[in-house]
Amino acid sequence: MIRYFAVDLDAPQITKLVALNRKSVNRYLRAIRERIAEFCEMQSPFSGETEVDESYFGARLS
Repeated sequence: MIRYFAVDLDAPQITKLVALNRKSVNRYLRAIRERIAEFCEMQSPFSGETEVDESYFGARLS
């Protein structure tokens, strides 16, 4: 199922390929997404509030 998730198949497509019903697939995919989000938050250099000003970076298009 993780391989199918990694190649961006959606829940109905994965359901057809594995021996689980759609509710189970959705539950597992949600858990995978939540774990990915937790990992990204741990790796992020930002925490708490982050202030962003109106500076421009890179080439300016006219």
